[in-house]
Amino acid sequence: MTFKKVLASVLAGTMLVSAFNTISFAKNSSAVTLAASGYKFVAAGTEADETVKYHAGDVLFSDDDAVATVHQDLKLRDITANPVTIGDNTYDHAIASVGDNTALSVDGGETQEKYRIAFGVTAKKDVTVKVDVKVDPGKTVYLLNSDTGSANSVATIATPKATEGGATQQTTLKANVKAGETVYFAGLGTNAYVYGVDASVAGEDDVESGSAVETSTEETTAAEEST
Repeated sequence: MTFKKVLASVLAGTMLVSAFNTISFAKNSSAVTLAASGYKFVAAGTEADETVKYHAGDVLFSDDDAVATVHQDLKLRDITANPVTIGDNTYDHAIASVGDNTALSVDGGETQEKYRIAFGVTAKKDVTVKVDVKVDPGKTVYLLNSDTGSANSVATIATPKATEGGATQQTTLKANVKAGETVYFAGLGTNAYVYGVDASVAGEDDVESGSAVETSTEETTAAEEST
């Protein structure tokens, strides 16, 4: 075998190993599941479905840009039989709150006792926070600027139809957050599935405290188990 052929073989082997380091195969499925591109937290694990994987005070991720801290215990949910794709990201696991409720008045509304705050993301620099999430029919999820008393929603997605006529959304909550500020992910009366969380440095013209938009909304009637 010539040197060129040996080199080509080695390079091919290196590329193959690299490929297997970036993909995994979903159980009970022939589909290939890609890790969330660039997201700093991706739900994953080998624990049994509904195992409490994270506890209040645990850190989901921390770097020079932001830190994400668990607010209440979070269960790992195994969805390898039905992977979910949101934008460029495909997931085979999720995390979900255990149902601990907090009473809040959101956007000046009446105080309700069933806000389930899963985690908070505190910005160290001006960042864009993204949360890939499942929203069941008739349910609402938020990014809030406070976890006590009165709070304002900096991003929210609500299904517009009643449960019997609505559709599950697999979508992304997005908010621009100033350095030093914290946003909290919460579901109103729902232990919403969260697949991935990211906080990346925003462009100078992108950051405006309290401003946010929802993106990448996809609807499907093939919902996972209701939460």
